[in-house]
Amino acid sequence: MQRQKINIVWFKRDLRFTDHEPLYYAQQSELPLLLVYIFEPSVMAHHDSDIRHWRFVYESLKEMNEKLKSVDASIFLFHNEAKSVFEALFHSFSVQNIFSSEEIGNGLTYERDKAMKRLFKSHHITWNEYQTNGVVRKLKSRKIWEKLWEAQMTAQHKLVLEDTWNIISLDSQVYSQIRGADLNAEITTPNKNFQEGGESRAWRYLEHFLKERHVNYSKHISKPLLSRTGCSRVSPYLA
Repeated sequence: MQRQKINIVWFKRDLRFTDHEPLYYAQQSELPLLLVYIFEPSVMAHHDSDIRHWRFVYESLKEMNEKLKSVDASIFLFHNEAKSVFEALFHSFSVQNIFSSEEIGNGLTYERDKAMKRLFKSHHITWNEYQTNGVVRKLKSRKIWEKLWEAQMTAQHKLVLEDTWNIISLDSQVYSQIRGADLNAEITTPNKNFQEGGESRAWRYLEHFLKERHVNYSKHISKPLLSRTGCSRVSPYLA
């Protein structure tokens, strides 16, 4: 049986649609897209990880999937190691390209990315990665960093066309075989003591800061209690 040709968009620390560069370029192809996010047990068990981080990620993904319901599509969520997920997907599809953002994380995710690059190359799959901030991987000298930063920050926004989706679904049997165990209930259960994830909430916090909370920013930024109402509170959404 001939496998269907597709492209994959691998969401990482870029959980939004508005100006998502990998998704923007993936849409330029005529091939259908499979959208995936992978909760990797090894990354989640790392010393810099916490339940609150993954709850925020889950909430962000949940909002994105709510938006995709209107086109009968979704981002498929996995709780498994990235290598296992992609190897299984390669058995079901003829994957041509993978689109993702560069992940600026820790040493563990960097080594994971290098291993994934080798895996994709062995399957003759092109991995298109896109820079999302001022960090330039493998920059040998900082002499040109300022110019690179300026170019990155002034580049034209890549706005995703949300009315021209070409998204495919994953067979339910295949998905059940590779999705992994259910996520911890603490991750999937809202906690009113923490900010919720989701792009719409990011815009809401930003708008409220620009209209009201900014007046106390310089006075409250260094005060643990007052900074809650005097700062922007958009950093988790940017991260």
